[in-house]
Amino acid sequence: MNSTTYFIITLLFGWCGAHKFIQKKYGMGLLYLFTFGLFTFGWAIDCIRALLPVLRHKNGEPSPHVVYDDSSVININTLIDDRQRIVDDCTRLISSTTNSDVFFSRYDLLLKTLSDMGDYVMLGRYNDYKQSNIESFIVRSYNNALIKADGMKTEKGKCNQFRKAYDDIMKHSSELSDRNLELVEQKFSSKI
Repeated sequence: MNSTTYFIITLLFGWCGAHKFIQKKYGMGLLYLFTFGLFTFGWAIDCIRALLPVLRHKNGEPSPHVVYDDSSVININTLIDDRQRIVDDCTRLISSTTNSDVFFSRYDLLLKTLSDMGDYVMLGRYNDYKQSNIESFIVRSYNNALIKADGMKTEKGKCNQFRKAYDDIMKHSSELSDRNLELVEQKFSSKI
């Protein structure tokens, strides 16, 4: 059964648990039947969850399908939970890492995952604040280089810590705004 058909069934007959019976979740189906879709709240949530895969087909990618075979169901809730874990992990990493490859790859993964989830509010926020988040990353990288340099005994060793951090950031110069580039120069120029 494709995702569009599943959504229509959930929308029209979800209040009586039809979509739960299709998933072979008979207990939940009966609960939905006797409580009018968990007093319409469960039904509304399930309609939204069933709608997301229908809306996700973009960039020429086919819409994900909800496939039922003899013994298993691809659980949409698990997919949503997995994507939420990716978002949480990416958010944690972009706010803590000093490695530019990790920062920029996780930022891209975060934006893609939010887009796939259909969370356009958060996607817009992360797009709007990308340069600000990059500024925080630059400052964090500088501070990390400062801490490492303090542990060095020679001036050359200290200078190398700043050079490594600078080179690491500049690998991604195409993603930096003019303001970000100015901040990099302001922080690192006197140290390298």
